[in-house]
Amino acid sequence: MKPNQNKSQIIFLQYGLWICIFAFWFAVSLYTRLGVYSRYMSDDYCETSRVMSSSNPLSAVTERYISDFWPRASMRYSNLFFVGVSEMLGENAMQITIPSLILLWVVGLTLSMRELRKFLDLALPIQVDLFAGGFLAFFTILLSPNPFQTFYWRSAAMTHFAPLVFASFLAALLLRSARTLQKHSPVLYGVVFFTTFVIAGFSEPPATVMVTVFGLIIVAAYLWDRSSNKAQKLALVTSALLGAVAGIIAMLASPAITPVDGAEKTGIVTVLLNSFIYSFQFLLDAVKSSPLPFVIIFTLALLAAWLYSEPKDVNKKSLVIQLMVLPFLLWVLIASSFAPSVFGQGYPVERARLLGIVLSVGATAILGVLLGRLASTWKALSWSDTLQWTALVLFFLIGTVYPLRRALVLYSETIPEYSLRAEYWDAREMMIKDQAASGEMDIVIPGFEGIYGVKELDSRPDFWFNRCAADIYGVNSIRTISYDPADLEKLLGE
Repeated sequence: MKPNQNKSQIIFLQYGLWICIFAFWFAVSLYTRLGVYSRYMSDDYCETSRVMSSSNPLSAVTERYISDFWPRASMRYSNLFFVGVSEMLGENAMQITIPSLILLWVVGLTLSMRELRKFLDLALPIQVDLFAGGFLAFFTILLSPNPFQTFYWRSAAMTHFAPLVFASFLAALLLRSARTLQKHSPVLYGVVFFTTFVIAGFSEPPATVMVTVFGLIIVAAYLWDRSSNKAQKLALVTSALLGAVAGIIAMLASPAITPVDGAEKTGIVTVLLNSFIYSFQFLLDAVKSSPLPFVIIFTLALLAAWLYSEPKDVNKKSLVIQLMVLPFLLWVLIASSFAPSVFGQGYPVERARLLGIVLSVGATAILGVLLGRLASTWKALSWSDTLQWTALVLFFLIGTVYPLRRALVLYSETIPEYSLRAEYWDAREMMIKDQAASGEMDIVIPGFEGIYGVKELDSRPDFWFNRCAADIYGVNSIRTISYDPADLEKLLGE
């Protein structure tokens, strides 16, 4: 708190922050609820078929890892394992898994913010941690290029979103350990190595970003860290780096990468150049396409930092350096997340840009915090009672109205849309089960249009994930036929 804030301002900030926390967490809870309506689509069928045909999730991973003939063969190993873990939850696996991932992610973000606050020795209340966790989760989901693909289609969520869930808890562990570790701990180093190895196995972008981040941290710690536990910190981060590198090596060593070998190779210089070009284009497009959310992220972060900062705790020189480094660091990290896509296909598809959004949201918030702390040193701003109240009211209004407005849209429009489709999907699945139970082995069902770029079951029974769906339900084939929307509603709405 600022030393010149009066009692009424302090009380307003305390209660106002709790209301803002409620607003952001309520909106995130509605995003979480959308996961209840997730159902199998596209790759989900083949991934489920694979784990059902194996004795356990690890066996399914091994079979896919060494097989270059399996549909959608992949060198990734963690995503299918956790699909298998998801399937162990039973018939409602999908409806449990997706909401759980989102909820765990918000918890992980909150814990990370708590440990970051303690690592930086900031005298801030726990409400700030709760606010930051809900704030970051809300804006990341809101700004994702294709939220349905990224969060609510399990195949993509297990590839691009799940690693961020694990990474949020890893960040909390690393920050806590860096703050408290005084003796070398081989067990802790092993846990960190294994965790980063698992995260790297979900997909290539998290792996390349971790290698970049941990590499930069090691260099920075080696050059500038003067703390008594410097050796322990270096060993800790080196363990994380080695786990990420091992994950990349494991993916590159997979026989499932063989089909890619015939593709046209792109030189490393071209990959790096295009990655940085695409990173810059992505940042411009993100801000141009959604300027208001980024303005709000920046404004809320700036106001919060200004309201909570004490001028005596602010190092102006350090802040200026951080402000200069931040844009370059953001550019480099987004480029590192894009590099695997640039090598394999070009500009990343929508779901593969999630890391770029996370980094952009985080960097915008950090920019606001840095400038807010810098502004707190200006006496003309800090000692004005009118300005204090203006900042408090503005922070409160923006921090409640904006997320609640989005929550209203989710409740009135998005949830009914997702819910209706789930009802139709459930009714159609019941048709499949009824036909199979009656002895019919060649199933014909109503067809749905794909949504948000994700394909549904096809009219061709030999289509690759139609065959996988047939395996799941124990029949010879499944195909779809088209209906007019009104007839489809009548057929499935009965």
